[in-house]
Amino acid sequence: MVWITADSKDGMRDKLIKILDEPFGNTFTANQNGCERLERSLDNQNHKGLPITDLRSSREDWDTYFESGTKERDESGFDKRLGELLKEEGIQIIFSDINKFPI
Repeated sequence: MVWITADSKDGMRDKLIKILDEPFGNTFTANQNGCERLERSLDNQNHKGLPITDLRSSREDWDTYFESGTKERDESGFDKRLGELLKEEGIQIIFSDINKFPI
């Protein structure tokens, strides 16, 4: 599981959501190999925060996605536009192992 928190600059969370809804945002991420689930939520306690959870088949799948995705997003200008909306050091990424239990 990858826990991502994007912290926007003041008043920029709605613009951040709009950019993440573009083709190189969440759709791009969800369509990469190994993405089993991608969820974005709104942090109602921190109106600048945007928590995202990304369930991957493996850490290797994440690493491959991140490496190739960074190149494509950089070339398209997506990363630059995204970065303009974030606080300095505005993205935190935490990895955790999970156990899946049958329901």
